[in-house]
Amino acid sequence: MPTGYRIRAPPYITESVLLHINWTRSRVDPSQVCRLKLLPLSNTLEYAGTRFAFLHCPLAADALDRDFAFLDADVVFIGHIHMPFEHAGQRLIHDPGSVGTGSNSSTRFSVLTLGDGTYRNDRYEIGYDKTPVFDALVRRDVPEREAIVRIFLGG
Repeated sequence: MPTGYRIRAPPYITESVLLHINWTRSRVDPSQVCRLKLLPLSNTLEYAGTRFAFLHCPLAADALDRDFAFLDADVVFIGHIHMPFEHAGQRLIHDPGSVGTGSNSSTRFSVLTLGDGTYRNDRYEIGYDKTPVFDALVRRDVPEREAIVRIFLGG
């Protein structure tokens, strides 16, 4: 594993999480590292007078309005918890979930439809066979795969 991709764990990251992070980083082609560093941490869009922000971050459920106060947005889409989530406070904060994770044999996702000065967020749930995911975790020898299956796939 290239040493340039290893990180030291902050106090809140467990050894098993660090093992998985370092395993993932060891699979990133070094030629892609600079490209990945150029990706924005957040993105914004204004459509028909409604301001949207998109970012990946963990949630602190008791401080959502405070944590996102810096964003100049009416609607904030976040990703992190892999489960659909919505909070209507100072702004609408929405996590659409993630395709392919969940505790049952379905996957949940959202579709945002923008109209003339309006928007609609529809949630969907469809059947999903997780067998290929389980097989890939074993085939790729992903560390801590049992925890990944338990936490993200409900297995």
